[in-house]
Amino acid sequence: MMSAKVNLRPVEKKDYRKIFEWRNEPEVRRGMFITRRISWREHKGFWDNLLKNKNRFAFVIELAGQDLGAVRLDRAGGVAEVDIFVSSKYQGRGIGTNAIKEVEKKAKELNIDKLIAKVKPGNKPSIKMFENCGFKLKRLYYEVEVGGRR
Repeated sequence: MMSAKVNLRPVEKKDYRKIFEWRNEPEVRRGMFITRRISWREHKGFWDNLLKNKNRFAFVIELAGQDLGAVRLDRAGGVAEVDIFVSSKYQGRGIGTNAIKEVEKKAKELNIDKLIAKVKPGNKPSIKMFENCGFKLKRLYYEVEVGGRR
């Protein structure tokens, strides 16, 4: 477990490439809802739109000048959904837990009253991280594809 405090700094366009590389690491993709490798065009479009949206906030997780991952807040009123990933090189060291604690401070500054996180059922490291940060399981939901590819 890492004890050093991480810093969160706003994502800038210059961060797109490293976020793209982290997001497409096989170990990182396994924990995501969209597990396929994404294209640069798709990634760039997503982040360009995100940075323009006043209800979305994105930060690079850094420690001692080293960029380690990214965290996002998508706000709807006083509630924001948290999305976080840490490069596979730095997973399992408490970085995500420390980043979530910093995200809670940012949320207060942004007048966000509640954070929620959607986690894949099999993503045990993320479940443990959010539970260690005081998140509680509130609901389950199910979905089915009814058109297109299954």
